[in-house]
Amino acid sequence: MKKLKLNYTCTDPDCAQYMAKVTDTRYSYIEYREWFGNYIVCHAVVDLQDYTLDEICTYCSSYYDSLEQMVADYGFRGALQIMAECIFEQLGFDDMEFNAEQKSKGAAIKFIHEWMKG
Repeated sequence: MKKLKLNYTCTDPDCAQYMAKVTDTRYSYIEYREWFGNYIVCHAVVDLQDYTLDEICTYCSSYYDSLEQMVADYGFRGALQIMAECIFEQLGFDDMEFNAEQKSKGAAIKFIHEWMKG
């Protein structure tokens, strides 16, 4: 998995999800996901410019009533990051990089922390 030299922030401790802002519309995410009783680590860079407004609304509708609500709750820049997070959380394995070597949650978390260090 290719590592970007960025400063990551934990956005969801339940799945060890971390996010780093690459540009105003690009965000890098990494987390573990349970898969057939094991844990794998998934990484993707989500660029909001790759999605139409309708697609972004569809991804976000699983979590929020409207984009207007997101902007009201988080401000414009914060809402962009939340939009990217909504997309990342719904990406399939074909749309991201992943490492399937981890067998336990602890091993997946350790991999994420080491990966972020570079």
